[in-house]
Amino acid sequence: MKVEGKFEVEAPKDRVDSFLSDPNQFSQCLPGLREMKVETEGFRASFKLDVSGAGISQLSTVSSTMTFKVVRSAEGVSIRGEGKAVGAKVRLELNVRTLGTGSVTTVEWDASLDVGLLARFFGDELLRRVTDDNVRQLTSCVQAKVSSPS
Repeated sequence: MKVEGKFEVEAPKDRVDSFLSDPNQFSQCLPGLREMKVETEGFRASFKLDVSGAGISQLSTVSSTMTFKVVRSAEGVSIRGEGKAVGAKVRLELNVRTLGTGSVTTVEWDASLDVGLLARFFGDELLRRVTDDNVRQLTSCVQAKVSSPS
């Protein structure tokens, strides 16, 4: 599944880049984060994701453990992760580009998510709904944490 988006943050580009490339800061915005440990090139995290939006009464959360590599460049940040959720392999590739001069930064992002067998279980429509809910939480949190005080 591929998703993409764009939002603005009332903060200079260097502050946004710093926040997005620091696992200790960025992880504060990861939905369902239970535990996080910084490693040499990134971080390892365990999640309990809310999937109640999928409308499956017997399943409201999914647990996952993933290892992420964070690479910062002049254009922004790339985060690549691999792990397992409910026994299925999960892969995430997130590319974030930050554009700005002055006090406002535009954040453009695209992500590729491979949830393996979970895609068959949830189906495309339910998976999209759960993904959209989690993306909204993440982007709202980043905007709130990074934005300059008014």
